[in-house]
Amino acid sequence: MELSRPAKITIRQWWLASVRAHDKAALANGVPLYLTLPGQHGLDIKLLIDEGVIRTTEAGPIVAADASRIVAIESNMMACGLLRKKIPGLSVRQENISGMLSWNFPDVFPDSKNKKQFRAAVVNLDFNQSLKMHPDGTIPVLNAIDKIARIHEGDINRPPIDWTLCLTLNADLICTPQQRGEQAAFIADQVFDCPDLMLWVETHLRDQLDELEQKPEVLDSWDKAIVQRLLMVLVPLRIIQLACARGWRVNCQYVAGYGEHPQETPMVTFVINFEWNDTGRVTPAQTSKTCREQLPAAMCRVLGDGSVEHLPASGTLW
Repeated sequence: MELSRPAKITIRQWWLASVRAHDKAALANGVPLYLTLPGQHGLDIKLLIDEGVIRTTEAGPIVAADASRIVAIESNMMACGLLRKKIPGLSVRQENISGMLSWNFPDVFPDSKNKKQFRAAVVNLDFNQSLKMHPDGTIPVLNAIDKIARIHEGDINRPPIDWTLCLTLNADLICTPQQRGEQAAFIADQVFDCPDLMLWVETHLRDQLDELEQKPEVLDSWDKAIVQRLLMVLVPLRIIQLACARGWRVNCQYVAGYGEHPQETPMVTFVINFEWNDTGRVTPAQTSKTCREQLPAAMCRVLGDGSVEHLPASGTLW
C-alpha cells in the first residue's frame, strides 16, 4: 500500500526539494544534510539515492562520504535490519526519537553527539501518531520541535543555521475537553490581526471553532476532514509562536491534508522553513504576524491521485 500511494509520492518530492535546497549549505556548515525516521522501507532515502543527492558505489552501498550526511533513526529492531539490507552502507540508529530528545521534559537536552545529529539541515519527523497534549498543557511533539530549533540556534562556538522541518501527523487531537476549548480560543486569538488567515478559517472551519470552544465534546463527532483543517491551522500557529519567540522567521511552504480514501488514515503534513532573524530590528511579535499572514498561501490538500489542490482563503468549502 505504502509503495503505491500517489499522495505520499508527491509529499516525498517536497522533501526532496528541501534537501536539494540545503545541500551546499549543509556541506559548508559541516552538519548532516538529512535526519529522518525512515521506517522499514526507507523510501525517502531511496529517492535521494535515485535522484543522485546521495551517491552510491558501483557495487551498491552508499559512499562513505555521503553516509555521514544521513541520520536515520528507527526504534524497531526488525525494521533496522531490513533497512540495512535494502540500503547497504546506511547507518541506522536503533533508538526512539522521543527518548533521544527527552521530549516529555522541556529542559532536558540531548548530549553533544546527539545535538550534532539534530542540527541536520532538513529534519523529517514523519510520525504515525496523533497530536497529543499532556494534562499540564505541554505538547510532546512541539517540545521536540522547540528543542531542535534551539539546537539549530547554536552556541558560543557554533552560529545559528537555517533549516527545514518536515512534519507529518495523524489528523487527530488527543487532549482534555478543556484543552480543546483552549485550542479554539488560541486560533481565534492568532488570526484576528491577519485578515486573509481569518477569512481562511471562516471559510474552511465556518462555525466549528465557536462550537468547539463552547462544546468541546463535539470534536468526537466531527468528520475527519474537519479535524484535518483544524490541525492545519493549529499546528503551524503553535510552531510560529514558539519559533518567533526564539528569534526565528518561519515560512510555511506546504500545509496539507491527505488520506482521502476510506481505507487510508487522514493525515496532515507540513514543510516549514526556519531562517534565523539576526537583524535585531524586528520584534518577535512583528515577525510572528508576518509569518501568520503568509500561512493561507501554503494551505492545500494532496488528492488520491497525487495532485495538489490549493485551498484559497475564500471559495468552495473543502
